[in-house]
Amino acid sequence: MDELKHLNTEGLNDIEIPDGLEARLSMKIDQWAESERKAAKPAPQQRKKRIRLLRTASIAASIALLLGIGITLSNHDNKVQRDTFDNPEQARQEAEKALNLLVYNLGKGMEQLNKVKEISGSTNSTINNSLKLLENHE
Repeated sequence: MDELKHLNTEGLNDIEIPDGLEARLSMKIDQWAESERKAAKPAPQQRKKRIRLLRTASIAASIALLLGIGITLSNHDNKVQRDTFDNPEQARQEAEKALNLLVYNLGKGMEQLNKVKEISGSTNSTINNSLKLLENHE
């Protein structure tokens, strides 16, 4: 064990340490510690500014909320619900147009779905055939 200590310290004696390295390292460590201390605890003036900013923001948010509620309640009483169409024939025509558009788009979707089914079916058969060939070669 003493031999290992001797071997470890013997190699360290050959390393040249620049002058002032210890002082520079110590100064850098002190700078890091100071910057961490400043970052961890804001200055009193900064704290006061943050508190004022939070108070101002909360007052502004409260006023905006109250105005929004007031406007909503005042407009709610004035609104009367009414139908989209006054003419039943026009409503029927528009509903028919919407349903025809839905049927048309569903048809296009079904065509695409059938194409995908064909492709996946051929892909599955190709994979199955390849697996069978691999099993036969083993």
